[in-house]
Parts: sequence; structure tokens; C-alpha cells
Amino acid sequence: MIQRLNWTDPLLAELAMPKGTMRLTRSLTSGLARCAADPADVFWGVGDRGPNIKPKAAVGRYGLDALKDAAALDGAKVMPLPQEGPCLARFRIVGDAVVLDAVFPLHAANGARLSGLPLPLEGQESEPALALDGSPLGCDPDGADTEGLACLPDGRLWIAEEYGPSLLLVERDGTVVQRCVPEGTAAAFAGSAIPFAETLPPLALTRKLNRGFEALALSPDGSVLYAAFQSPLSHPDRVAHEQSDVVRIWALDPASGAFL
Repeated sequence: MIQRLNWTDPLLAELAMPKGTMRLTRSLTSGLARCAADPADVFWGVGDRGPNIKPKAAVGRYGLDALKDAAALDGAKVMPLPQEGPCLARFRIVGDAVVLDAVFPLHAANGARLSGLPLPLEGQESEPALALDGSPLGCDPDGADTEGLACLPDGRLWIAEEYGPSLLLVERDGTVVQRCVPEGTAAAFAGSAIPFAETLPPLALTRKLNRGFEALALSPDGSVLYAAFQSPLSHPDRVAHEQSDVVRIWALDPASGAFL
């Protein structure tokens, strides 16, 4: 049986623009998962990198003409509130409504928050992050564009993100205890506040911009973590991405994030 539930996305901010008002909501449902040990009415969600909009839409909807040239930048996103990075969320079903129980900003053990900015990957394409005035926001070794979510039997969660792409092992309070990254990318995470390990094949780096790891699932017996890319890889080149209809799903060790 399918039941329709009521939900209102919480408002983060309203920003006055040359054309109208930009309403920014939390949008904490890029990935959803249930933890077996939780009550039946509780589930978890993860948001995106934070509020973002494509430059072309920012120009057309809100009159932000300073972003006109940025519309031609592959993968570019405008981040109106760059201080609002990715968050974990706990939801509860109450009657016919979904209630937001708690929001946990993703953070390192020292309390430093993850940002939604792209990673400083040398020799790799990355998604340009722009302010409302079109100025570049730069990169961050603790940046993440979170998407997929899966819950381990011990209650911790794996979160997939698109930039690396990489995997984040997260406590239920949003503390990121481990990051699994592609081989050969250690330099990009040298200044990170989060422990990392190069457990993923370098082939992951051929993901198309904004289309890295999109979904996660744990096998019924808990022995395999499956990570799905959003679209075909640009391997060996972008033409291959455009012509392929093959989307890779990788089998990983749920304890370490290592490729099986």
C-alpha cells in the first residue's frame, strides 16, 4: 500500500534579488535510509552540497547578470550560502506527516564543518563554485557533494559524495570518522581534518562532472556495500560517456570502503 505523507521543507533563508526573492530550503533528502535498530517510524536523510543553482537559472529567474559568462562553464554551480554545507538529518513519521527530528552538519572530530566546495584535485576537472556576484569560491579538502546514504548494522552510516568521488563514514551525530578516496589523490586531502584512505580505484576519477557516486545500498546480510555512479564514466574519454549506456555499480567492503 502506498500512503501519501505531508512534508514541508524548512526554510533556510530568503534573499532579495534584482528579480524577486530567492527562497532557500534545507533539501535534506538527496539520500534516504533506514537503520534496522531504529523504531519503524524513524529514517535518515542527507542533503546535497548545500543550496545551489545553475548560473543560467540564476540569471533568468533572479536577474543576476554578473553570472551570464558563467553559464558556459561546465558543471558550474552558484552557492548563495556557501557556509551551509552538507548535513545529515533524522526524520520521524507522525500520523500522516514527516517531521524533521534533528539536523547534524557533517563535521570532523575537531568540530570543523565540511563545506560544499569542490575538492582541489590536481589535473582533474572540477565543478566551479561561484558566489552570487560571480566570483569563485575556491576549493576545500573537506568539501563534499553528498548524495547516497546507507546504514550499517552498528548504526553508523556511509555517505556517498560526487566530487572525489568518495565515501564518508559518519556517526549518527554527523561526525565524519573516515573518508575513502580514489588512489592517487592524497595530495588533494593533505590539509583535511578528516582521516582518509585511498581505497577506491583511480577509475572513479573519470566520473562526469556532477555525476559521481549517486546511490548506496547495503546487502541484506551486511557483507557488501554497493555504490552506484549517476551516469556512465568518461572512460577513456568524454565521447565514451556520451555514447555509453552502462552505469557502474561497485561492490565495496562495508567495514573499510575497499573495492572488492
